[in-house]
Amino acid sequence: METESSHQEVFPASMDAAGRVLIPIELRRPMEITQDSELSWVRDENGLHLRSFKEIIADIQEYYMALSPPEDVWSETLIAERKREAKIEAEKESQDV
Repeated sequence: METESSHQEVFPASMDAAGRVLIPIELRRPMEITQDSELSWVRDENGLHLRSFKEIIADIQEYYMALSPPEDVWSETLIAERKREAKIEAEKESQDV
């Protein structure tokens, strides 16, 4: 159901005696929620939100990608650094022999 004034979709849900909330299929499908999915409730200034683990990971990845300059790929930088260290270590070992 869509409300006219705020353009929000509203989905009815119910809670059973054990405190479990049934998530309507119209919400589960786009969020790719299955029986064993890990979910989190997130409360912020805009209210309470249900987030899938997949969405939270994507947000974290996006956050860290924003920290890196676009021309710098951290994995490549790390690999190059490790190769330099390995070369230095190999040179030290050959000098000790």
